[in-house]
Amino acid sequence: MISVICLFAGAAVGFFTASMCMAARRGDRMRPDGADPGDAYAGHGNIR
Repeated sequence: MISVICLFAGAAVGFFTASMCMAARRGDRMRPDGADPGDAYAGHGNIR
């Protein structure tokens, strides 16, 4: 039972992190930092 709870908790955290990354990537389109909206690294400012 505990393993099932951990599985669902991990999936929830994963989906939450993915949605946060997608929201940050969409926000980069409106930020004038010279990032290409089609760039795979948009949203990760520390990886250029």
